[in-house]
Amino acid sequence: YLPAKGIITIKTGWYFMFMWGGLILIGWLIAMFGIKRQKSGSRAKLLGSIWMATGISLSMIPFLGVISGLLSAKGIAPVLSCVLGTAYYITGALNEYKWMKLVALGWWIGAVVLFLWTACENYLLFSMMMILLQVLPGIKMNKLWKEQNKSNG
Repeated sequence: YLPAKGIITIKTGWYFMFMWGGLILIGWLIAMFGIKRQKSGSRAKLLGSIWMATGISLSMIPFLGVISGLLSAKGIAPVLSCVLGTAYYITGALNEYKWMKLVALGWWIGAVVLFLWTACENYLLFSMMMILLQVLPGIKMNKLWKEQNKSNG
């Protein structure tokens, strides 16, 4: 949002891009080691692989899409929303969580709005979507995971 409004210069924007890229790389490495530790053929490994593939796509789209010129900066948020909606839907179907399919629907509805509303403020909407449709479901999933491990352990 800030670079689009001209508050942060391109020079400063590159600094943030490299910092973001380094953090993404660290996240990939942590996720890869976590997936390798799971038993082969398990549903947990399948879900981990789905989200690993999603993470790679979510990382490649902004970098390569904008650098290559095939995707405008304003097109990033709606495309990422579509990818996240797909990942949430598949995860909801595999775990039989209806609420997670509704989260996917939220991502897809948000994508439609972001595709049609091309103002700079769509970054703010995408940020709100990240909190409501990524952070809050993550907190719920963490709680469910802890409850499941408590009953199994």
